[in-house]
This record gives sequence, structure tokens and C-alpha cells, in this order.
Amino acid sequence: MKKILLTITAFLVTLFAVAQAPNLLNYQGVARNAVGNVIPSQPIGLRLSILSGSPTGSPVYTETRNVTTNAFGLFNVQVGSPGAITSTGTIAGINWTAFGAGSGTKYLQVEIDPIGGTNYFNVGSTQLVSVPYSLYAAAAAPVGPAGGDLTGTYPNPQIFFPLIKTFNATTLTPANTQLLGLTNSATTGTLGAITGTSASNDASATAIMGTMSSTAPGGFSAAVRGVNNGTGANGIGVYGSQAGSGWGVYGTSPNGFAVNGLSTTSTGVNGSSTSGVGAAGTSASASGVSGTSTSGAGVFGTSSTGNAGSFQNTNAANAVSTVVGNSNGSGASVEGTNTGTGRGGFFQVL
Repeated sequence: MKKILLTITAFLVTLFAVAQAPNLLNYQGVARNAVGNVIPSQPIGLRLSILSGSPTGSPVYTETRNVTTNAFGLFNVQVGSPGAITSTGTIAGINWTAFGAGSGTKYLQVEIDPIGGTNYFNVGSTQLVSVPYSLYAAAAAPVGPAGGDLTGTYPNPQIFFPLIKTFNATTLTPANTQLLGLTNSATTGTLGAITGTSASNDASATAIMGTMSSTAPGGFSAAVRGVNNGTGANGIGVYGSQAGSGWGVYGTSPNGFAVNGLSTTSTGVNGSSTSGVGAAGTSASASGVSGTSTSGAGVFGTSSTGNAGSFQNTNAANAVSTVVGNSNGSGASVEGTNTGTGRGGFFQVL
């Protein structure tokens, strides 16, 4: 067998989406013998392989075929087209991207039998560089298995769960911005930017949970914070509802405020219930419910069948007052008004 050289005179890759045209790779070469003379008008055998990662990487596509050189030793092949004697894999199934399984640089390996048989020997590998990647990216979406934070295959991968990430926000621009920011720009609708739903039957299950990991965040730091920038009446910063007999909003604290409401013109804490407790707070050593307002109600409760506000001392050894009213102004520290047939105020010692 004569040793030959294979000279690539032109190289072009054209990759189309399956919906547009078959995926093809155009290859053109000139077969020459050991002294550089072309091999004209002669059948030759070809084995073409696309390798992943390196010139000696694993093949992701291989085909064999017979072609005949022209009078100048030139031959043309459409890799992936009908007419191959054998093939392994598909051009469409190659992951040409830099992501996921099988990603990375690709190389075309050419093996040849100068007499048209199957006794191939390797004449070299050529890297598929920027031009084929650019043409593919402009013409079609990624294909192949997804990786990283995605699972499944392109063009419809899924987010891989559980998705648990840790990132230092000080490296972002601007610094200390949020890691995840979602904005619902619609001016209508009742659903917000983030909705959490849990189907758990466990007693302490949560749909959305916020945790401050610092043991001394201080100030007005909050694990979950709601801000309402609306200037209309009855807007709510944080809203909780409960369809059963539990609490719409529930707060516990060992030595601080279980529920604290601060308002400059309206209600600090507003609790409403048709048959249960409008607002409830428990604390081991401080305020269970605290509301502060400069012109409206600090704590406001309404009820159609029960107590609008209820305060109870459950410790028999506790000698402090259950309800304390203090005022530095000219008004009453405690005031009760009844427009019906009951009492405006009632105090009883049993």
C-alpha cells in the first residue's frame, strides 16, 4: 500500500436545525501520495470521526464511505448525508456547546484507504474552530444532554432540584445586591413576583421560609420583610390569612416583640377575625403584641362574635397589671366606647 498524504484545501461546516434541513458537515480534501503527487480519478475509502475534547478524544460521531477523487485528486464529502456505508451516532446529537455532557472542543479525524477498502490509517485530526460554532449558534438552539444546574436534554432542559447555592454578594456589581430579584411588571393581577406552595401535611411545614443566620443582626433586620409603597388606604406590608382555626400571622419571641407594628398615619397591627382571635402574640419577657402609631391606632382589632381584644395573665404569682395604659397627653390612657346596649368599659375582680 502506498503511503499518501491528505491535504485539506477547504473546510466548511454548516449545521441547521432539524426543522430547517438535515444536519450536514461539508468536507473537501485532496489526496496526494508520499511524494506529493495527487491521486487522480481513483476510489478511496474514508472513515471520518468527530472527536470530543482533544485530537485523540472519544468519538461522538463516526461514518465510513467510499468516494472517488476527480482528475485533480479532489474529493467532497457531506458528513452525515445519505450514502455512508456505516455510521455511529448523529450530527444532530452532538453537543456543540460548552455546557453539559459531551461538551467542549471538537476535532475531525480523517482515516483513509487509498485503494477503496477498509484498511484505514489515520492521516490526522483538525480542530473545528470558530466558524462552524458561529454558524451553528446562529442557526439552531443547543442540542444534547444538559448539565450543571440543568437536567434533561436541549432544547427543553429542566432545572435540576434540589437547587442549593451559596454565593458572596459582595462580589456582585453593584455590591451587596440581592442574589435573586424578580419583578412582576404587570399593572393588573393578584399574584406577585414569588409564589410558594407546599403540599406537606407536617405540623410545622412552610411554603416560604426566611432565616437570618447571624446571631446578632440587630436593628430592623428581618428574615422576611414586606414593603408596600402604595399611598392608598388599607394597603398591607405583610398579610397572612388562615382558612381554619389557626392564625393569619403568628409571632413568638423569647425576650423581644412577638409582633411589632409601626405606623405613622394608620394601623400598626390590625387583626380581624369572624370567630377567633384577630391578633395574638406571646412573649416570655417582653411585649407579645406591640403597635406604635403617631396618628392612628397602634393596635386595632375587630370581631363580629368574639373579643376584639383579649389580654390574659395566666400566672397566678404574677402581680403586675394585665392591661396598662399610659398617656402623656390630655386624653384618657384607657377609653372604651359602646354604641350598643353594652358597657363602654368593664372591670371585675373575682
